Amino acid sequence: MGLATEYQETHKWIDLLDSVKDIARKAGEIILKIYGESDVGIRMKSDNTPVTRADLEANQVITEGLISLNLGYPVLAEESEHLPLEQRQLWTRHWLVDPLDGTNEFIHKNGQVTVNIGLIEQNYPLLRLVYVPVTDTCYYGGKTIGAFCQAGKEQSATMKARKINQDNIIVLGSRSYGNA
Repeated sequence: MGLATEYQETHKWIDLLDSVKDIARKAGEIILKIYGESDVGIRMKSDNTPVTRADLEANQVITEGLISLNLGYPVLAEESEHLPLEQRQLWTRHWLVDPLDGTNEFIHKNGQVTVNIGLIEQNYPLLRLVYVPVTDTCYYGGKTIGAFCQAGKEQSATMKARKINQDNIIVLGSRSYGNA
């Protein structure tokens, strides 16, 4: 790949991520609006996990937003109807969405919720985004562009990987799933 082509490819992904950030922020606005209400519309799904109005409304905004990008990629979202695995296995590239990760945390209003959107190709992430509505912080990146963090309207900061010290590994868990 020539330098000019690589530059164009990189900017294509950055432009796409800018659009996805806007979609995630719109979903975050809905989540925060409902977060402030006393009745968030809790019901139980068939797998006995909770879903709220915020999950469903954010799911709709994200799904419609991704489809409106006109890329032709199917959307696999947690709160949408899923096609059979046999059909999904034929997808070479698709969006993977959890519109409100941390529904239990949302219900308990502890602020530990995120919007997760990824563009997957052959089971590997090309682009990924995690948006924290409560702090208006967005973590995003892609295979060929690196990883970034953006707080509010500030300029994005580059995130760098570092080698893990095998003697000093930290493991995190969720308050809601302490037995996992």
